[in-house]
Amino acid sequence: MADDGPVVYGVAMPTWSPRTRELAAPAGVVLVLLLVAAALVPSLRDERRLDHAQDLLRTAPGRALVASEDAESGTTRSRVEALRVTALVRLGDLRGAERLARAVLRRDPSDVLTLRRLYQVQLLRKRTGAAARTKRELRRLDPKYADGTGV
Repeated sequence: MADDGPVVYGVAMPTWSPRTRELAAPAGVVLVLLLVAAALVPSLRDERRLDHAQDLLRTAPGRALVASEDAESGTTRSRVEALRVTALVRLGDLRGAERLARAVLRRDPSDVLTLRRLYQVQLLRKRTGAAARTKRELRRLDPKYADGTGV
């Protein structure tokens, strides 16, 4: 029992050698980094899937809609929904695009990206009164989008 360390709650604790104590801190850091990396893997996978859907949007908007379903998570949700609105526009479903944009904005009224998409859809549908209201909302939320245009 001479090698045993202090007794804690009746259990003899081992004494760590200086080398073990020296390695304990870096090992703890590595463990924390591994845990963080494991937590980020799903998010990175969704980002990659979203990038793939974005690439498909140019040539195959229907396939982009399907691919976007695999990319949705908490971190990519807003971008996925904006992609879906754009895909519906490219497929010629302006009513569906506006309906989807409005549904997204009911859940998150401060989603500037979706609000910009809604503005663009309203202009395409020649709904100038609604577009003017959306443009005012864009200006209120973020003055840098004052003209309401862009991608």
